[in-house]
Amino acid sequence: MELKKSKENHKQRAYLNSLTSIIDQIAKQVMGFVVNPFVVKGLGNSLFGVYQIVLEISGYANLADTQSTQVLKWTLAKNRNVFTKEELRSEISTGLYIIFLILPFLLIVGAILSWFAPTIMNVDAVYEDLVRKVSAIVIFAVVISKFSNFFESILRGLNLGYKGMGVKTLLIVIGGICKIFVINYGYGLIGLVLLQVIIAFLTVVIFFYLVKKNVPWFALGKTNKNKIISYTKLSGWFMATKVAGMVLFNSEKILLGFFIGPEIVTIYVLTMFTTSALKGVLDSVVSGVIPGIGTFFGLGEFDKIRKSRLLISNLIWFTSFSFGNAILLFNPSFLNLWVGRENFAGSFENFLILLMAIQYIFFFTTGNFINVTLDLKTKVYLTGLSAIVSIGFAYFLIPLMGISGLCLSVLLGRSILSIGFPIILNRKINNNNKFITLEDLRISLLSLLGLALASYFQSYINIENWYILIISGILVTLISGLLFWVFVIENQNKKLILEQLKKIKMFKTN
Repeated sequence: MELKKSKENHKQRAYLNSLTSIIDQIAKQVMGFVVNPFVVKGLGNSLFGVYQIVLEISGYANLADTQSTQVLKWTLAKNRNVFTKEELRSEISTGLYIIFLILPFLLIVGAILSWFAPTIMNVDAVYEDLVRKVSAIVIFAVVISKFSNFFESILRGLNLGYKGMGVKTLLIVIGGICKIFVINYGYGLIGLVLLQVIIAFLTVVIFFYLVKKNVPWFALGKTNKNKIISYTKLSGWFMATKVAGMVLFNSEKILLGFFIGPEIVTIYVLTMFTTSALKGVLDSVVSGVIPGIGTFFGLGEFDKIRKSRLLISNLIWFTSFSFGNAILLFNPSFLNLWVGRENFAGSFENFLILLMAIQYIFFFTTGNFINVTLDLKTKVYLTGLSAIVSIGFAYFLIPLMGISGLCLSVLLGRSILSIGFPIILNRKINNNNKFITLEDLRISLLSLLGLALASYFQSYINIENWYILIISGILVTLISGLLFWVFVIENQNKKLILEQLKKIKMFKTN
């Protein structure tokens, strides 16, 4: 049997995939910056909080999703240079078949969630019918998105995610402009979520076109009962991971809304806007890089995986420290100019939200490495335990401490993943190192110390001019990055990073 030959430039494609995701993330944040004040003003703080909670609740429709697109993506990532084209077509067909199998269950779970959404949100009786309608429409958009996820997973699994460069960006910009139109013309929440359905349909069509254009051998192949059962078993673990992950990562706004009310959700969402931008950029880089590294698992090249982890870890700390200091120092001034200082949660809350984002990106990165192995059993158990611990703490701390209580609950619960995931991965790649090395500990402590100092000085800064704020933010980011590079990163790691960067051609698109 003739095998596919690899001609990939892994570093170049990792760069292009990451760049694609970063451009999309920047567009998302820019449009959020432009659009959110219109939406907050048009809906009011209470309904804007309701809107954010509805978006979070809609994700729970995935309780009925077997996550076959994730199995497909990581299977293609691991085996794209090992399987024949016919075998790859078979994987694609199996993934699509399972999506159609789970659609009725998605709709049933979605209907249940929509009906009970007002109770979950603890909204006033006057909003109950509106919340049910809005939830149902959003969940319908989620169902449609399963097909765009399917086509996108093919591109990402084949390390071709960069072929969609600019596509999501355009959709985000169009969607943002349309949101302003919807709010200004008084269509309210219903108009916003109907727009979401239209964008979901457009995304499916566009990603189908991208796959047809960039994967010449794309077609539906043969599948069979055994393969479907095998996929279902793997999908079951990915589904369990998703369920535990939803409880862990998609409950923050729901918990705040339930214990305190939707108004506090608005403050939380707006305060974390800048941190979400940083988190989104790092998430984009990791999501762009890992599928390319996946082939090293299939070939058993664990040394390359260990080197990749080291580079990614340094990148995460460098970016978090550089931008994190600017976020901590200037977020109150940013919010004051953007939507009003009354929407700032507080200095301590701001610091905790940033720590949550940094903690997340580290175990998210390690978790993605584990996904490539397709062995998820222990990961699922740890994620479930982490979710239980987080919600347990939240039950007691949110009523007492509000947003601070939520953040502390999340940090404590997710620490299980921060410890457990690296141990799992080290075993998978035959790495006998300890959970954390002295070098890791040094970088972590120095970074946290610098961020804590920035948080302390936050209360002394009040900027009331956009130009001064932007210039100050850029200067702090550059100076922080320079200090981190000079004093924190070891010389041998600097050389390694520079060597890898030299191999990347900024304007080469393949």
